[in-house]
Amino acid sequence: MKAMSAGFTNGRSATAIDVSPRFRSPAANSTVIAEVLSKGKQTARQLYPVIVAAQIVAVVYIAFSGRGIHAFAYAMIAFGALFNLRSWLLTTAAGIPLAATLAMQDLIWYGIPFITNHKCLALESDNDILKAAACVLMFDLSLAAGRSLGLNATKPTGGRVMVLDLENVQASNRLVKLVLFVVFVCMLLEWSFVSGRIYQFLAFIPFSSINIVRTALSAGESGAFLLLGFLLGRRTLSKTHQFAFIAIYLLVFTARVTSILLSSCVALIMAVMLGLYLGSGKIPYRVLLASAVVLGFLNFGKFEMRARYWQTGFESVSVSQLPNYFGNWIGYSVDKITNRVDDNVSSNADDLGQSPLERFTNIEMVTYAFHAVDDLGYPTLNGYTYAVCWQAIVPRLFWPNKPRSHIGQEILNVHFDRQTQKDTFTTYISWGIIPESIGNFGSLFGPLVSGLVLGAILGWMEKKTINLSLFSLPVILVCFLWISLSIAILQAMSVWLSSMFQVWTLLICVLYPFMRRVPVRQIISAR
Repeated sequence: MKAMSAGFTNGRSATAIDVSPRFRSPAANSTVIAEVLSKGKQTARQLYPVIVAAQIVAVVYIAFSGRGIHAFAYAMIAFGALFNLRSWLLTTAAGIPLAATLAMQDLIWYGIPFITNHKCLALESDNDILKAAACVLMFDLSLAAGRSLGLNATKPTGGRVMVLDLENVQASNRLVKLVLFVVFVCMLLEWSFVSGRIYQFLAFIPFSSINIVRTALSAGESGAFLLLGFLLGRRTLSKTHQFAFIAIYLLVFTARVTSILLSSCVALIMAVMLGLYLGSGKIPYRVLLASAVVLGFLNFGKFEMRARYWQTGFESVSVSQLPNYFGNWIGYSVDKITNRVDDNVSSNADDLGQSPLERFTNIEMVTYAFHAVDDLGYPTLNGYTYAVCWQAIVPRLFWPNKPRSHIGQEILNVHFDRQTQKDTFTTYISWGIIPESIGNFGSLFGPLVSGLVLGAILGWMEKKTINLSLFSLPVILVCFLWISLSIAILQAMSVWLSSMFQVWTLLICVLYPFMRRVPVRQIISAR
């Protein structure tokens, strides 16, 4: 625990934390987002040549592997992502890099298949590969253009803004205690899901409400850990609160891992890392490295675990079973690393998953979308999946029979014959932002229109929050939007908006009582 504590505080000694009321962070409510991100931008400028060099190396590697068309396609995708990153770096003030983050996600999800020579690429012609890469490039360039329009057409927020009252010692202490209580309750609920006991209580409510409970859990945990990470980075948490924060985080993290859905830990890790970065101004490399090592190691054996536990209908883990459960997992991971895997378990595992790099197959969805529209003659949806987004946002409390939040993906899959409507009640085939845009407006106008509109909205948000306090309500909400961009590229718009609306609603309800209205000019003048 002592080592973990050091990691969370970026090497600062825990004994240096003064918990007396007279010790306060240096004007926490007056530190604007541009001031903190300016340090991150400086680091990004230094790393940018390295990132560019890495892309050049990747292109050369693909080309020398005898795949010249793939190399050119990857170069197009990389250019679009780097163009967005460069646009953010060249902007005078340092706003939240929303568009750049989304574009870099495109590079990861659409570019990696070319580096790994994914088997899905062998099923496509060279012409289709180039066309898919061109769609991604058009989206990213439109995203950058839309961001520029949003920045230039918007003025920074003026007037008054709601800000967490962190300067008031008593109010701040009450908030910390409340947040710790919230994550403690979330931790208990997480483990009740792991043990299966919660389903005894959820049996009395509609099954669809389980998703609402899980979304509220995710929002509560991410929001709480973001705030606690910030205060820990500022070194304003007492030793007791620091210990409680780290202990609860590890318990929640372990509960998420126990589900054998390692991707469910990503938002949790990002919330903590973002909080630590905003509080200390330094990237928490130790937390990042520790998380990557743990998840990377467990990932080797997760498919064997799924084959052993999921196929047998195993749905819960009691506390007494945990040592044996994780012992098996560690054993599978070690065997996989050392190539000592049981053939029966391995064959079952192959049916349940892929290696981490094999999961990056989203380029396949882009080719499917424009094939359906351009070659097979499926009519475009003309924005229908965007028009129904409001249905996913309306709370089920006010509309008990409302459509599912995945209605956008349901429409796309059924309309383009990826699934029957009956199949969508079992699982969804994920589309993502770019394929969805092609399904709505075609392979040319889809990426152009969606990139331009989304870029303008993200640019507007970036400009509106640039001179606001780190813990003003708009910045908190946009920070959670920033976190969500790590998986947004894989979701239909209705799913993404529904998730963000629920998270934002919960954050506003919990944080509003601890906020006060502050003139923006007062925040700026206090810098």
